[in-house]
Amino acid sequence: MVDSRTGTTTAPRGTSVDVSVDGRPIGVTLCDTAGQDALDTLRQLCYPGSDVILLCFSVVQPDSFRSLATKWQPEISKLKGVSVVLVGTQSDLRNDQNTISKLQAQGMKPILFSTAWDFARKIGAKYIETSSHKKVNILS
Repeated sequence: MVDSRTGTTTAPRGTSVDVSVDGRPIGVTLCDTAGQDALDTLRQLCYPGSDVILLCFSVVQPDSFRSLATKWQPEISKLKGVSVVLVGTQSDLRNDQNTISKLQAQGMKPILFSTAWDFARKIGAKYIETSSHKKVNILS
């Protein structure tokens, strides 16, 4: 569920889609969860039976990247037999001057591809970047 006032996820929500992998139909259920501590128990309900975990962060929100190491990776490291994919979102904004200026004003900078790639390798994950604006690595 998304809070219409803030745009943040307030509880896990599931979406089922069918995708084609190597010409074969695959049923996928995505469980969109939030990182708020108050939702820790609810989020844990999404993990049983999972084959793949997508850890998403924005390449222009350094705090979201830092939370991968402090919250998400420790949480999912307890899961056995689950593949992990690290997903860097909003990749089109990494070189956007307005975005860079706003980050610099706060003493921050976008997350480099190499930084995210190295973290993914460290935790045994694959890495991919997406841009819904540029339609890169997303389903239409």
